[in-house]
Amino acid sequence: MAEAVDAAARAQHLRARRVLCAACASAAVFVALELPLGELLRQRGELARVSRQLALVTGRNTALAGEIASLRRPATIAALAERDYGLVRRGQRSYVVLPSTGAGSALAAASIAPTDVVPTSAAALAGAGPARRTGRSAGLWGRVLDRLAFWRWAF
Repeated sequence: MAEAVDAAARAQHLRARRVLCAACASAAVFVALELPLGELLRQRGELARVSRQLALVTGRNTALAGEIASLRRPATIAALAERDYGLVRRGQRSYVVLPSTGAGSALAAASIAPTDVVPTSAAALAGAGPARRTGRSAGLWGRVLDRLAFWRWAF
């Protein structure tokens, strides 16, 4: 009889193990089917990408904040106005030396006095760079007439 009770206990124990294994297997299948593992991995990758992008934007914002602080200083504004726009302080004069063109350029390069000097304000008002050639000869009088034509457009 002890053997029968022992065999019945073993069978019950074996049945309990099978039920437990089946429950674990069905739980694993349920989790695998219901839990969107692929979606979680995709979102994790996207989160990492967005975190890197946030770090780059934060660094760029810090750099721009420094640039804004720099642009609030009058010395920086004056330096930019002079460098980028050719503006000068009150009481100063600015000159732009334009390259000479044509047959007389070798002679003009050898001369001591600059031949193409135009005040910056006049060049800005005219909207023209170098003096325009109007088909006249490159001689002295042709250059004089070109300069006179330029000044007529400047004012």
